[in-house]
Amino acid sequence: GGPLGDTPSSGGSDAFLAATTSTGGILWVRQFGGAADDYAMALAIGQGGFYLAGGTTAALPGQTNIGERDAFVVRIS
Repeated sequence: GGPLGDTPSSGGSDAFLAATTSTGGILWVRQFGGAADDYAMALAIGQGGFYLAGGTTAALPGQTNIGERDAFVVRIS
């Protein structure tokens, strides 16, 4: 993967969440991941922001990978 907006790639394929205008202009992008492949599978909107769930084949920043594929849930506010 490569960078999205001003956010550099973490390596492999990264997960991301983006907000756009009604005409397709990008308002903001949050890209994240570990050194290998990461993917987003579900999105929920709740108090405190957006909740994104997915999986990774590497360790996300500040975390330890405990197997071949690990699940994650992140809050993006």
